[in-house]
Amino acid sequence: MSLRSLGIQVEEEPPIGRILAITTIVVAVSITAVALARSVGMTPDGAVYQSVAQHLAIGQGYTDYTGSSVSVFPPGVPILLAFLIWVGASPHTAWVLVNVGALATYLLAAWALLRLVVASMWVRLSLLVVVAFVVAGTGVFTAALSDPLFAALAAVFVLVTARLVDRPSDRTGPWFALAGSVAALSFVARYSGAFYVAAIIGLVVVLTRRARLIIVTALVALGVPTI
Repeated sequence: MSLRSLGIQVEEEPPIGRILAITTIVVAVSITAVALARSVGMTPDGAVYQSVAQHLAIGQGYTDYTGSSVSVFPPGVPILLAFLIWVGASPHTAWVLVNVGALATYLLAAWALLRLVVASMWVRLSLLVVVAFVVAGTGVFTAALSDPLFAALAAVFVLVTARLVDRPSDRTGPWFALAGSVAALSFVARYSGAFYVAAIIGLVVVLTRRARLIIVTALVALGVPTI
């Protein structure tokens, strides 16, 4: 829910505000990209993701470096890595692209969300700087994990649902579909995304009178990306 929907005055974003916000995001992403260019923090999970991706890219199926089928790890990261490797990227470059893209998405979603819930432009920018450099400094986005992709999708999900609850009841259909799709993708990236799947179904029940019809629609929207 945005401040405007509650009748609270929100400062418009002047050009200088946009420039400073974009500069903050670019600097944080650039620092992470430089760190990743030197080395990706390989982890046990990351080794499995990468081996599965390499096998997928050459048509050997969803198997790891032992040749065994993988069922414990969700397929989102391996499939994304496999696509990048298939189009010509090295495994290292694929990780860089995934993590840098995830951080950029995360910070853009955070900025958009701050614009919805924080009235002062300077407070928004200050919070964005804190978020950007705390997140970039934790090392999560420089590690070979599913966390960066999941964090980006989670941030987008929160943003979409925040916009969803502001919509008139007769205009929520596309937003439910979008939120459902993002929830499904988060589940594909990490199984804890099931929480977002449950959350969007709960929102459907709470925010619409035509619950049965919309639940079916939401389930379809969830199922198509998952498949």
